[in-house]
Amino acid sequence: FLCICGLSQGMTVYAKEADYENFIVEAEGFKNNQSVADGNRATYSSCAETGLVTVSGTDRIAGIYVEFDRVPTEWTLINPATGISMSCGKYSFLHEYVDVKALLGECPGSLILQFEGGTVIADIYAFGEGELPAMVQVWTPPCEQADLLLLTSHSDDEQLFFSGVLPYYAGERKRS
Repeated sequence: FLCICGLSQGMTVYAKEADYENFIVEAEGFKNNQSVADGNRATYSSCAETGLVTVSGTDRIAGIYVEFDRVPTEWTLINPATGISMSCGKYSFLHEYVDVKALLGECPGSLILQFEGGTVIADIYAFGEGELPAMVQVWTPPCEQADLLLLTSHSDDEQLFFSGVLPYYAGERKRS
């Protein structure tokens, strides 16, 4: 038993973290092109007309992470090698991760991101294959129709005033 436990301690395997430092992000059409990929959320830039961002690098692109500074409109992801373009930003997330490999079926060597005028971007990151770093927020779309909406004004209100409602409701839904 001790031998097995000792061996398992030495055999810990961690997933390879997705690399984001081998990519070049070049912006055009923004007021301050350099701030779009400077790694600082406090700096941001907006585009007056159409803003284009080209992402390329030594690795293939498995994902794109865009941190917007204002609520964005839909934007377009273009694979210049194939000419395929996909609409992104449907849910207006302030931080949007796009799984390029799942969306396009491949990891391209370069991508073009096209934004409408007025879009304000804090940062853009490209990732190779692997586990995403902790800084990446992968948001999921809201449900189409909710059965229950609970709003509280203080952090402890859900326990003080609604503590019996949620378990009861959850239990009722499972039985039916």
